[in-house]
This record gives sequence, structure tokens and C-alpha cells, in this order.
Amino acid sequence: MMNDSTNQKERQWTYIVFFLIGILSLPLGLIFGRLLANNIEGMWQLVFPLFICSILFVIAMYAFKVQSAAFALKALAISFGFLFLIYVSWFMWSANEHESGAISITKFDTPQGEYSELTAGELKGYPALEKALSGEGCTKINENSWYCKVDLDELKRTSDFVNKKKLMGAPLFKINEKYYEIGFMTP
Repeated sequence: MMNDSTNQKERQWTYIVFFLIGILSLPLGLIFGRLLANNIEGMWQLVFPLFICSILFVIAMYAFKVQSAAFALKALAISFGFLFLIYVSWFMWSANEHESGAISITKFDTPQGEYSELTAGELKGYPALEKALSGEGCTKINENSWYCKVDLDELKRTSDFVNKKKLMGAPLFKINEKYYEIGFMTP
């Protein structure tokens, strides 16, 4: 009877270890993936966590001296199942983070080619553009260049307005004796 309860506890700890392997594989894989390969993006970022999960799985199988194929398949399902759930949660969270774009501004003191004019009255209808031009609450790149995060709906509305105002595709605008290049960044 004592042997049965000991086996049961060992089996529970083994399942917990495989559960932790699935959970730890994501952060370890992302960290090692970023350190080893800076240019990898998108779905290829998932390769490192799966690789780490596989290595940890094999190490755990050896450490626990698991010889049962049924147990190995259950443990593999647990590890990859939790890794998959973490991926799904991570992607759902990161999808919500990209619901904004940005307006980029570069200021010039003299014209850099052809330009269109924007009046203060026209800017009143576009508060995001007005805020971006003032640099208020924006992230500065340098003295004459910055960008402001904007809600996607406001970004689209402002982009449509700016694109209609452009003279022959010239990205420069004259506003109050200053010249600005206005760009838009979307996720």
C-alpha cells in the first residue's frame, strides 16, 4: 500500500515537472532566440521555444527514467499543450497592443522642395495632427523629428486628410512659416 502512494506522488511530481517544462519553454526560447538570432521575426520566433521544450522534455524523460510510451505521450501532450496555451494567450495579448499607429513629423526651417499649405483652421478638425505637429506628448527622435502614437481610427482619418492635401505627392507642408514632413506608421 505504501508503494502505491509513493508511486502516485512520484507520478504527480513528474507531471508537474513536465507542466513546468511547457511553461518555462516560452520565456527561455524567446530569450535565447533573441540572443542568438536578432533578425528572426514572426512565426520563426516560435521555433526556439519549441526547440527548448523538446530539449527539456528529453532531459526530463532521461532524468525520470521513463520507459513507458503511454506516459511519454501523456507528458509530451502536457508539455506542448501548455506551451500552446501560453502561445495563444501571448498572441491574443500582443494583438491588443497593436491597435494604434503613429504620426511621424520632421520639421524644416526652409522648404525642401514643393510643399502644400495647411492653415490653423484646417488643423482644428484634426486634433491628433495638431498634437503631433506641436510635439506635445510625442517621442522625440532628435531636435527636429518625432512621432506620436495615435488611435487607428484617428490615424486613418488624419491620413486621408493629409493625402488629399498633398501637392503632387510632395510630403512637405507649410504651417505658420515652418515646413513639416508628415508620415504615418501603421502596425
